[in-house]
Amino acid sequence: MAGKLRFLIPLGVVVLILLGGLALLAFAGGGEKEAAAEDPIERGDAGARIIPRPQDESRDIQRSPTAGASASAPVTVAGTPAGTETATRASSPTAASRTASATRTATRAAGGATVTRTPTAVSGATRDLSKDEKRGGHTLERHVGKSDADLRARLKAEPDISAASSYKDRATAEKVVALALADGKRELDAWLKRTGSRPNLVLRYDAGFNVGRSLDRGASSARDVTAVVVVLKYDSKGYFVLTSYPQAPR
Repeated sequence: MAGKLRFLIPLGVVVLILLGGLALLAFAGGGEKEAAAEDPIERGDAGARIIPRPQDESRDIQRSPTAGASASAPVTVAGTPAGTETATRASSPTAASRTASATRTATRAAGGATVTRTPTAVSGATRDLSKDEKRGGHTLERHVGKSDADLRARLKAEPDISAASSYKDRATAEKVVALALADGKRELDAWLKRTGSRPNLVLRYDAGFNVGRSLDRGASSARDVTAVVVVLKYDSKGYFVLTSYPQAPR
C-alpha cells in the first residue's frame, strides 16, 4: 500500500501542474481576444480619393491620374465643380514661389482631410499673362475686367456652363495666379516630372480677399469671390496658363 502511495502522489502532482498550465493558457487567450475586441486597429487611408464633380468646359479640362508618383503624399485631382469654366488640374510654377503671406484653408481630398496651408512667399510677385495668351491662353480675353452684364451675356451665349466669372482687373489676375502657382508648387513639380503626355493640370486656390465676381446661372445678381482656378497646359516649350478664373463656392 505504501508503495502505491509513493507512486500515485508524484503522478497527481504532475496532473495538477498540467491542468494548471492549461487553465493559464485558456485565460491568456481569452484576454487577448477581449482586448482585441475593445481596442480595434484603425487603418487610415494613405491614398487620396478622386472626387468626381460635374464639368462645364470639358475642352479645357481632362480627368487624369495624379501627377505621377511623387515623393510627397498623393494629391486628389478633382474636376471643376459645376461652375464657370472647366479646367484640368494646374499647379504652380516655381517662378511664382514668392507670393503674399496669407493663411488660407484648403480642402483637399486626401483621405477626406482638411488641410490648412499658410503660403510663405514674397508679396508683389506676378504672372505676366500676356505671355501665356500668346501661347494659347485666354484668361485676359475671357476672365478679366468683365461687368455683371458681360457675365450675364456669356451665360446666355454658352448654355453649357453653369456660371461665368471675371477678375476685377489684370493686376489682380496676375497677382492671384502667381499666388496660386506658388501655393501649388509641389503638385506642379510632380506634374512636370511625368513622362509622355501630360493632361492639363488644375490648381484651386483661395486668396482670402475679393478677386472678382461670379454669376451663377439662374441667379439674380453676381457675387464677390475669393477663390480661383488656374489651369496649366504643357507643350513642347513647357507649360503655360491656359486659363484662370474666380470660382464661387458650391
